[in-house]
Amino acid sequence: MYGKAANYKTTDFEIDDLVVEDIPTASEIALEATEDPQLGLRLRLEYDAFLYQWDDMERFLENFLVFLRSIIKDHRQSVDEIEMCGSKELEHLRRNCWMMTVERNVWDNESVLSKITSLANDRPEATAIATSNGLSISYEDLLHGAGKITFSLRDSGVGPGRLVGILAQPGIEMVAAMIGVVQLRCGYVPLDPKFAITYYTGLWSLSHFDRR
Repeated sequence: MYGKAANYKTTDFEIDDLVVEDIPTASEIALEATEDPQLGLRLRLEYDAFLYQWDDMERFLENFLVFLRSIIKDHRQSVDEIEMCGSKELEHLRRNCWMMTVERNVWDNESVLSKITSLANDRPEATAIATSNGLSISYEDLLHGAGKITFSLRDSGVGPGRLVGILAQPGIEMVAAMIGVVQLRCGYVPLDPKFAITYYTGLWSLSHFDRR
C-alpha cells in the first residue's frame, strides 16, 4: 500500500500526479491498495482471466471488504468471530458446494449403509468401486476395510455423535473411511491432503489403508 504522490513544483513546471505503467507479473491475482487524500482507500484488482471469471473476482472483492469491515468494527474480537464471507459467496456455496437440496430416496427408505451391506451379503465378490487409475475393490473387501476403521475409532475412544476428520484423496480409502465412520454412528468431515494443515490432532489418516 502506498499513498498518492505529493505535488512537486518548480519555476518551469508542476507535477500534481504520477502515473506508472503496469508491468506484467507472474501473479494470478494482484490486489493494489492506494490512499487518496480525497477518495480514501482505493482498490485495484488484476487477475488472470484464463483462470478466473469476473463473478469469482466479484465474490473475492466482496469477501475482502467484509473481512476489513469486520476487523475495523472491533479489533478485540477473536478470529472465529471475524466475518469473512459476503452474501455472494454464501449464495455460491449454497448453490454449488453445500448440496443442501433434498433428493427422493429411491431405495424404499433404505439407507446407503444398509444398501451396501445387503449388496455385500448378496454379491460379495462384485466390484463396489472402480477408480479412474485402474484400482478396484469388492463389496466384501470394502466392508472389511471399513470395519477395521470402525473398530480402530472405537478403540481410540470415539463414540456415536462425534465428528471425525477424514484426511484422504477421493478414492477407495476415502469411501471405506466414510462407511467406517457412519457404522459408528458418527459424522465425517472430508479434508483434502493438498491443503496446508498444521494441526493434526483428531484427524484420521488413511495413507496405509489395508483392505484385508
